[in-house]
Amino acid sequence: MIIRPKHYLLLFLGIILASGIFYVNYFIFYGNSLGNSLYLSVFTFLFWWLCWSLYFEIRDFWQFRWFGADVERNRVEITPISIPLTSFEGNESQKNNKDKKKKIKFLHGEWIHSQFNSNKSPIIIFVHGFSDDSLYIRHYTIPLAHAGFNVIAYDNRGTKKSRKAGAKSQFVEITNDLEYVIKFLKKDPRFCDLTINLIGLSLGAIAVIKQGLRNLNLIPESQDNIKNQNDSKNIDKEVKKENQIENHYYINNDISKIIAVAAMGNYRESIPFSPVPFLKNWWFWLRYTFFGVPINPIYKKNFELSPLLQIERKKQEMKNQVFWKNYNNKKFYLIHAKNDLVIPVEHFWDNLDELNLDSSNWLITQRGGHNFLRYEPILLSQIIWFLHS
Repeated sequence: MIIRPKHYLLLFLGIILASGIFYVNYFIFYGNSLGNSLYLSVFTFLFWWLCWSLYFEIRDFWQFRWFGADVERNRVEITPISIPLTSFEGNESQKNNKDKKKKIKFLHGEWIHSQFNSNKSPIIIFVHGFSDDSLYIRHYTIPLAHAGFNVIAYDNRGTKKSRKAGAKSQFVEITNDLEYVIKFLKKDPRFCDLTINLIGLSLGAIAVIKQGLRNLNLIPESQDNIKNQNDSKNIDKEVKKENQIENHYYINNDISKIIAVAAMGNYRESIPFSPVPFLKNWWFWLRYTFFGVPINPIYKKNFELSPLLQIERKKQEMKNQVFWKNYNNKKFYLIHAKNDLVIPVEHFWDNLDELNLDSSNWLITQRGGHNFLRYEPILLSQIIWFLHS
């Protein structure tokens, strides 16, 4: 049995329920003895604990089948990594650096790679969803390592080993943290020369799409004039090699491919508003409210969490729509399930239309739900196909 935060919540609620049963039986109904009241409260707690624990165990049995994998026999190495949430920019004195280190927060994760991988094996940064962590997605990361990739999986802030980095409800900050992870890898001598691919599930899909759109920007007119001068000395030679300038657009080639699984379109249209029981997705409202997730954010925050709005704005900035389509078809891949109850399939179609992707860049399955439970082999095989296509 793997102890997770939900077990602590289950224990807390069970104690409250058992205490309430004891209070009612012993203090309100005076006819019950102390022994009988204790017996009823303990039995209530055990019944509550056993039923919910059995439910969680059956539910997590499939997801955690890779937790006890014999990584040594399978020639897989799992190395812990710590990623500082800092910009890696500027030259400061050692004193300032020492003071800064005390305030720097870290994202903790793992580097999974096969012993047969070459030194030039591409990187996959795998960003998990709201309810997951780096352990919960090992049934994806370990097979991807076997497929010849260096897989980086980290716990989002507020999750598992990265709890001290922030709150689980800081969605905007979580989606922005991916930029720090990429900068960290580009500075690390083990990864600095390797190609980077991004894979995101649900909340992680928002992060990878946002990062992909940031990689494409218009060149300011002043820079464009400099570009046209053959004897320009202001453009660094190394930057020319690592990046491309095409049709007045600046492309950062640090990221090769971006695969978004179960990505939402407009955040406000995905988050349920009604707390009325038994209405559509009312339990999501209860859960998100419990964790402090923003239910009805202001426009700026909603924009940061809405890939569709970001895609629409970037598309308006691109005057050359042919270039826009070609860029997206080289970078973006979408996967969704029709029976996804958390993020309806309409979000998938909206993102697909705005990105203008070809049929070879997306997959929609009949079943699988939000987490592709029991359909992981299909999802994994499609991800590998996208990466090698």
